[in-house]
Parts: sequence; C-alpha cells; structure tokens
Amino acid sequence: MKKFLLIFLIPLVIIALAIVLVKCNKSKNSDKSAGQNQAEIKLGEGIIKINDPTANFQKDVDFNNKQAVIKYGNNNEKEVVYTIFDLLQPFNIDSEGDQEWPFLMRADYSDKKIVYLIIARQDDDKFTAVDQVIVGDPTKIDDIHQVSSTEIAIDAFIGEGSDKESVILAYTFQANKIVPGKDNIDLNTKPKPKETPAPKPSPTATNKPDSESGEKGKVALSFDDGPGKYTPDILDILKDEGIKATFFEIGENAEGKGDYTKRVHAEGHELGNHTYDHQQLNKLSYDKQLDEMKHTNDILKGLVPEAKINWMRPPYGSYNDDTKTAAGKLGMEVMLWNVDTRDWSGKKAADITSSVFDGLKDGAIILMHDGVANSSETAKALPDIIKGIRDRGYKMVTISELKGK
Repeated sequence: MKKFLLIFLIPLVIIALAIVLVKCNKSKNSDKSAGQNQAEIKLGEGIIKINDPTANFQKDVDFNNKQAVIKYGNNNEKEVVYTIFDLLQPFNIDSEGDQEWPFLMRADYSDKKIVYLIIARQDDDKFTAVDQVIVGDPTKIDDIHQVSSTEIAIDAFIGEGSDKESVILAYTFQANKIVPGKDNIDLNTKPKPKETPAPKPSPTATNKPDSESGEKGKVALSFDDGPGKYTPDILDILKDEGIKATFFEIGENAEGKGDYTKRVHAEGHELGNHTYDHQQLNKLSYDKQLDEMKHTNDILKGLVPEAKINWMRPPYGSYNDDTKTAAGKLGMEVMLWNVDTRDWSGKKAADITSSVFDGLKDGAIILMHDGVANSSETAKALPDIIKGIRDRGYKMVTISELKGK
C-alpha cells in the first residue's frame, strides 16, 4: 500500500515544485520589468545631472514629461529646451554592477539644435549623465538601436530630397565613456556626386565565372538596406563577373526604386525581406513584426510576382521568438550572416575588402550594403572582393543555393 502511495505522491510533489518555480521566475521577471518601467518613468519625470558643453554649464535638470527648460547666461538671458525622445534598455558598461541608461536628448538653443547621446546612471530618484557626445542635427536623426551589450547604432541621413542618403552611426560604451565609431560619417557631410565609372576591361581568364573551382566550398554575398543610389553600380559589377547574390531589401526603399528591385530579380539575384522601414524587431510586438514583414513581401511581390522570398534578415541582427514565428507564417526563415564587413560605418574600400578575407570560410555569408551612403565604397571594393574569393578557391552563390533550398 505504501509503495502505491509513493508512486502516486511523487508525481504530485514534482508538479507542485514546478508550479512554485514558474511562479518564482514570473515574479522575478515581473519585478525586473516593473523596476525597469519605474526607472523609465523617473528618467522622464525626475532629475538628471547634465554637463552641457554647448551652454558651458553643469546643472541638475528637473524633467517633466521628458522635457525641461533651463535659463542660463550671466543674467539668465539665454534658454535651452531639453527633450528626451528615445530610451534604450539598460547597459552594464563596467564591473560595478550598476546599470546605465542610454538615451537621446534634443537640445534646442536660440541659435542651434543639437542631439546628444547620453548614458546616465540611476541613484534613487536622480540620474547622473556619466558621459555624453554630440550626434548632430535632430532633423537628420531617425532612430536608435541596440546592436550588442555594449554597442548601439543610430539611423540618420545626409543630404536632402533626391540627394538624401542613409547613414548608420556606431557608438560603443567603454569604461564609462561613449566612444563614437572611428568611421562615423559627419551628418553635415554632403552626399558625394555619383561618379561615372571608367570603362571596364574585358575579364581576364582568372576572373571568368568558369574559373570558380569551389574546391574549398561555397560562400554567399549578401547586400542589405537597398535598393539605393549605388545598387546599379553593384549590379553592374556582379553582372560583369557572372556572380549571383542575395539582396535583403527594405520595403520602403523598394517602393521608391522599384525598377532597381525588378533589375535585381531579372539578373538572377535573390530577393530577401529586410522589413519595411528598418525597425529593430525585438522592440516590437508580434503583430507589428508580422506587419513589417508582410508589408515588405507585398511590395516585393507586387514588383516581381514570380519572386520566391525564402529569407528575412532582421535589422541589426536583433530578433526574438516572435520574429521567427512571424517569418515562418510568411514562409520565410530568419537569416543572419557570419562575416560582417561593417561597410555601413564609413570604412574605405581597402578596409572593407580586408574584412571579408579575415573571416572567409566554407559556408560564409558575407554582409555588405547597397542602400547606405557608404555603399559607394562597397562598390569600389567589390571587384577586389570577388577576385580574392575566387583566388582562394571559393564559389559564390545565393543564400538559397548555399543552404540547398
């Protein structure tokens, strides 16, 4: 009898323990979430100690609804209006265990407008700006994204109207300091006039497509953020070299440059989904993620009805389980990369080229961009990249070919 009781009771005990553990975890996550929300409220409604290098003062600034007005100058004759307009998840940028909050703050002075990137540390109801750097003109800044545990990126642009070009600015947090990427483009820079390419010589024997032995394996070239100003240049080079690649397009860009999207497909390249307007997907709900992907697929399919879109690449590589579920519902898989050229960051062609060979191996998926301002350098680098990959014994294919899909 005791034996039967034990057999009956043991599963009940295990189930009870499991329920307790789940409740504990939920409680911990709830506490963590509540603490974070509380900090966000305090940041927009509390005091932040700010060192303003433009107005040349350091003050405790009391924010109300994420805004504050400060008088300064000898007789308080000047005024600056601060507005917090974006806030990221907290980082931990040192070994002290405290969390730092990165956010963007707009400062409207009488004669100029500036956006600062700030990291602030919380101490009860007060935040202290540990460091801050000038990002640039607020009218040229779109959004801020977390790239890794210590790096963020800011979407921005240079130029206006038909000359407008996307740029991405990188910032890392090191020892309580914000370190701008060494290749960041100044937002005051004017877009480069598009150069007329010099006539290309006929391909040599070593550059012909049939010289791709593939003895060391296959690799895939992929391009993000297009179609853009330099997409035709990149397509010209790929056509001359007999290479097929995968283009992860932004729906919004495809709407404006549909002829480029049609050309990508007509020349045998693969189209991929890169969301409608380059949102960081793990910050969005499932429904919003699904809408970003579906809207983009609808645009691409409207331009090229016969295109098969197998892959979805999340901006910044940031995604969650909802992303995978939403992509799967639309018949796609999430596809990242394993060789990052960081060509978006302002690198010169030679540096972009060398970054490809640093991680080249069988199965490599190489990330480049055809839809940002620095894609002009990517186009310059591409012939040397292709030659170098061939010389090393690899064959270049689309991602679907690489994955056997």
